[in-house]
This record gives sequence, C-alpha cells and structure tokens, in this order.
Amino acid sequence: MKYFFLFWIVSTSLYSECLKVGILGEFKTTTYRTSYSYGKEINRGIEVAKELKLNNCFSFSKIDIGNNIANINGLIKKYHKDKGIRYFIGLGTSEQTHAAISAVNETDSLLISPTATDDAILKKSENVILLSSLNSALAEKVVLEAKRRGIKDVAMIYGKNNLYSKSMANFFREACVKHNLNLIYEEGIRIGRSSTISNMKDDEFKKASAIFLPVFEHDVVKVLGYLHSKKIGTKVIGADSWGSDSKIIKTLPNKVKKKILFSVTSYDTSNNIVKENDFYLKYKNKYDSDPLDIAAFSFEALSLLDSKNNDFISDKKIGQFSYKGTTGEVKVVNNCVNRDVFFRDI
Repeated sequence: MKYFFLFWIVSTSLYSECLKVGILGEFKTTTYRTSYSYGKEINRGIEVAKELKLNNCFSFSKIDIGNNIANINGLIKKYHKDKGIRYFIGLGTSEQTHAAISAVNETDSLLISPTATDDAILKKSENVILLSSLNSALAEKVVLEAKRRGIKDVAMIYGKNNLYSKSMANFFREACVKHNLNLIYEEGIRIGRSSTISNMKDDEFKKASAIFLPVFEHDVVKVLGYLHSKKIGTKVIGADSWGSDSKIIKTLPNKVKKKILFSVTSYDTSNNIVKENDFYLKYKNKYDSDPLDIAAFSFEALSLLDSKNNDFISDKKIGQFSYKGTTGEVKVVNNCVNRDVFFRDI
C-alpha cells in the first residue's frame, strides 16, 4: 500500500499561527470546457466553510490561473516563494491538476483538488489529494449500471485531445472487458474550442444499445446535436464531466434529452444525505441555489486542513482515514476518496 507522507504538514501545536492557504482557480474567466466558473464555486465552498466556523486561523490568497493551464506551475512556485504557502486548494479539472504536479513536488507543498479524477495524478505525486471518485471507479460503476439496466452492446465517443476523457475511455474499456459488456465501436474526437465531429461510422452507433460520452458539457451538446442530425436514435450515457447540475444539458429539447439514459456523479443534490448536510443547507441559504460538486468538495478540502484529527494533521504516515463529508461518511485511501456514486436521469 502506498502511503502519503505528510512530513510537511505542521502539527496541531503550530496552529497558533495562521495557516497560509492558496486558493487556485479561474476567478475572472471560464474555460470553454465548462458552463460555469470553477473559481466561483471553489470560492463559495471556502466561504461557506468560514461561516460554519473554522477551528483554526487561516490566511487565504486567491490565485487566479488566468484561464491558462500553462500559468499554474509558475504561480504555485511564486506564491510558495513570496508568501510561504505550502497548502493549496483548487484546480477542478484533471488537466489543471496535472499541470500543478511538478510545482507541488518541487516545493514540497500539498494540493487538495476537489474534482480532478484522473488516476494517473496519484502515480506522479504523493503531494496531491483527490476528493472526487477516480475515473477507474466511476467507469466501473457506469458499466455495472448499464448492465443492470439491460444494456448489452455499447459504443463510446471521447475527447482524444483531453487527459480526463482519454483516461475515462481507457478505464471504460477495461471495465467492459471485466464485466462482459460489449464495446462494439468507439471514436475519438477533438473537443474544446476547435472541436470537430466528422468521419464517424454512423451505422456502428446505430447497432449499439447506448453510447458512453465522457466529454464536457459544451461538447455533450455538440455530440447530441450531431447524433440528432444523423438520425442516430441510440441512447446516451453521461459521465461526471457533464457536471453535477448541468444547466446547459437541462435546457436541451425534450426529444434530445429523452435519448439520455443516465449520468454518473459523486454529488447529487436530490439525495437526502446530501440535502440534509450542514454545507448544503448553509450554501442554499446563502446563495439561493444548489451547490455544485466543486463547491462541496472545496468545502471538504478546507475542513480537512481545519481538522483537529491527528491522523490527518500530523507528521505521521497515513494509510487511510475517514471523515464526515458533504455526501456522508467519506474514506480516504492512498490520497483519494472512496465515496458513494450517484446515477442521475436528466
């Protein structure tokens, strides 16, 4: 078992001084691959944590990555050198978190990412904790749910130019083999600003009972539009990349939404455990809307740093620990969470 050695984390006795924390995100702009501001939701999660009363003193620096992944490495080094920050919360995508790895390793810092999910991140750094379910776990859950619903043959469309999407596609293939679900066709497309959907074998998609679509919200809409234009009526299965509350997908015409079987998420506000959590109630009252997963898990990240649990804030090796999170009891094993996964009908 790989252990996470928190030798840089101060002991609780040092909490008499404020702990410096850098909040990493997009606070002025939004990447094309998201329909909402990651930075805004990260910040909201932190603000709710503050209002629910922190046990310890914190000093926060909001660090805007400027809508450019290439900025992340240098910003972490800069804030570590100039302000002595060794604790960072944020970076909601797997690509963003990958971009931070060399800097957090070099500066011996700790990064807690609320919603990055690529398993490969943890192979490259013991200085990162992931608070969303890993792609390997999510892909297996999707396959098992598809089989439970009587699906036998699936196809897949994924983003060949995106780390998250390629990772999810790889684990989906493996899970299909493991659980005897037939993956009869797959196609890698270019997603993002210059997305292209062409040269696909439309007849192959028609043979499948469902199409797995691990791409982002804007790209989901484009793919669904393509399938509709080609009169491909095959049902669609979504991934966590669709967002925990996709307003874009919800506004699709009913005839398009009817093609969606379900999507998978680690945070579902229709679940009673989630809705009865103190975080949800405080967020709802403060912002008059449902929180997104990135806000909820950013709240958890700060709560972990604020914890008086000596198994986390200590100078000891840690194999695993549990805490009460926004979705109920959460286990952390080898620097990533093991939490319940929810399936949502759109």
